[in-house]
Order: sequence, then C-alpha cells, then structure tokens
Amino acid sequence: MDVRHGVEVRDPYRWLEDGEADEVRRWSEAQGLHTRAVLDAIPFAAAIRERLRALFSIGLVSAPIVRGGLYFHQRRAGDQEQPVLYVRRGREGADRVLLDPASLAADRTSALDWFYPSDDGGLVAYGVSEGGSEMSVLHVREVATGRDLPDTIPNARACSLEWRPDGSGFFYTRYPAPGTVPAGEENYHRRVYEHTLGRDGREHEPVHADDQR
Repeated sequence: MDVRHGVEVRDPYRWLEDGEADEVRRWSEAQGLHTRAVLDAIPFAAAIRERLRALFSIGLVSAPIVRGGLYFHQRRAGDQEQPVLYVRRGREGADRVLLDPASLAADRTSALDWFYPSDDGGLVAYGVSEGGSEMSVLHVREVATGRDLPDTIPNARACSLEWRPDGSGFFYTRYPAPGTVPAGEENYHRRVYEHTLGRDGREHEPVHADDQR
C-alpha cells in the first residue's frame, strides 16, 4: 500500500514482479494450465490452430544489405524456425549460406539477432542469443571462409554497430556485465565502446555513456 497526498493506492500484486520467486513460478504455471484448459475446451480450437499454422508458414525474405558488391539478406522457409543469413556476389549471383542459427546449438534454440557487414563486405559482426534470451553474444565472421574470428563480446543485446572504414574494428553498444550494476539494472546503462579486432573485449573502456559528462 502506498499513501501519497492523502490518497491510498493499493498495490496487491507487487510480489509478482519477482519472476524468480517460487510463489511467482507456481502462480504462472497455474495460470498457464488454466488458460490451456479453457482454450482446449473450445470446439473449433483445432481449426484455428491449423489456420494459424498455415498463415505463419509463408516464410520471409529480408531486404538486402549491399557492401563491397556483396548482397547480404536473410531468408526463412515456412517450416524453418529461424531465418538463415545468405550472401551472394552481385545482384544475380547464387546465394550461399553464411550463417544458419540452427547449426549453432544441438537444441536449435540459437537465434541470429542482428548483423552488420563491414564496408568492404569482408567481415560480418553478428549477435547470437540462446533459448529466447535476446541477450546477444557478439561474434565476427569472415565472409570468404565462413570462419569466426576469436573476437567474442557478451551482453550485446539489440546492438548498434558501426565499422571503421578500414575494417580493423568498430564502435558498438553493449549492456553492463552482471555484478557491475545494482541487481535488476542489468538491462539498463547501455554504453558505446570501441573494439579493435583481436583485442579482448573485457578491456574496453566506454567512449560514451549517459552518466559521462
């Protein structure tokens, strides 16, 4: 309960904000079971399910990003869980798989969250998350060979990235590492860093942050 300016505001559901609490998990599971029971009891639920499955199975093709004469785009067939990143030489070139998220984990829960090709198209910085977390880990892949460089940077959710013109590195955004900010603030305090290829990302100092003056 909160009392401000003589007005009583009741807040009986504040306890639900702690998603890790056992009682919240039990409540969520019970809600899920109840919802499932109600939906399954609808006589035409199976027909709706099949219609939605057909609508969501149309696949997708993203607009291309052109760098150095190379065309980068994502494509997903109707039966694929995650889009695949392709590259082709020139507009009429043949597509080649550059990154298939399904090949990154045995349980097929890896997702390609974002990607940024270098200006000459020789390298691609990309973010991969696991199990729907959306907290990307930044990697760098050689386009010609399909091999990843040793560079790995965590906490790069929804990363914004800009390559140096010579491809030697980039400016990027990332969130703080757990334990470096108060608990519950891990998804705040995003800062801009500069990375040089081959350098340990843990050594980076921010080049811009909201708390810097």
